[in-house]
Amino acid sequence: MVVFGAGHGAPAAEGASAALELWGPQDRLDVPELARALDKKPGGGRVALVLGHCHSGAFADVMFVGADPEVGLAEPTRCVLAAVPADREAAGCTPDMDDTGAQAYVASIAEALTRKEADLDRDGRISLAEAHAFAKIHDGTVDVPVSSSELWLSARVGAQAPDITTVSLADLLEQARPTERAVMQAVLPKRMRGSSPGRWPRRPTGWPSRSRCSTSRSSSWPSGARTSGAAWWTRCS
Repeated sequence: MVVFGAGHGAPAAEGASAALELWGPQDRLDVPELARALDKKPGGGRVALVLGHCHSGAFADVMFVGADPEVGLAEPTRCVLAAVPADREAAGCTPDMDDTGAQAYVASIAEALTRKEADLDRDGRISLAEAHAFAKIHDGTVDVPVSSSELWLSARVGAQAPDITTVSLADLLEQARPTERAVMQAVLPKRMRGSSPGRWPRRPTGWPSRSRCSTSRSSSWPSGARTSGAAWWTRCS
């Protein structure tokens, strides 16, 4: 089952989980509530959530039973593709909403599903992972798309990840999956794609360090930063 959500979201605050705002002023669905509802349908098959609201990255925790990483991953698999990390507003709640030419995350996902060039592995089908990569590349708003798999890997690897300056860009591109390769090729200048270790681009002034960048809950993103969704290295370097 694939669920698309394009509403309003509230951040985690004062002990309350991030939530999806519904119809009434007190009507909301928070991350643990959604996870528990899905837990009650263990035989219901895999679930993918494609979310475009503010703070939507917080919903990545529904990949766990009860939204609790200590309990473990849910079965069947649940994944989340989100417009922004948990600490960021999405394009609809920023000055981008006044830009009639701005095409935010969910619109980019919808477009990807109709575009042959979004079939990055050339298998004749467009997967959600490919649509997510397409959105990262083509979403020119303040959205910074993330996925539950990215956040899970970041949390699992953490400080054990190799120093980014020791990794060859050429080797990384060669070994990457088609979705990841497409995003890196879109964001990295051509002159850098064959770079040796130590030739990664410098982190822009004001961007958080690696240790503060490794989780969607970081609050250190520069205010009002306008980035392409393809700005992969700024989140992972």
